[in-house]
Amino acid sequence: MEEWHKMPELPTPQELMGKAATMWNIEHIVDKPLESKEDYLETQYRLLRFEGVELLRRSIQSFRLKPNMVETEDTAIYTKVWAQK
Repeated sequence: MEEWHKMPELPTPQELMGKAATMWNIEHIVDKPLESKEDYLETQYRLLRFEGVELLRRSIQSFRLKPNMVETEDTAIYTKVWAQK
């Protein structure tokens, strides 16, 4: 598994274009604390990253399936927008 602190700040194309959610092996432990501060930080980072990327991934999937879709409660569509390097 990729070290969490070396992951790119922006979501990767694989994360955004995947048909299924990218969920890493995050153990949700409720009965006992994580073994180290590093484990805690990694778990928190990965959970927050997942939450930040998942809705965007779902919106991209909806748009790819139905390019003529209109805005929904979960998806805002911007037109005449360009990205520059």
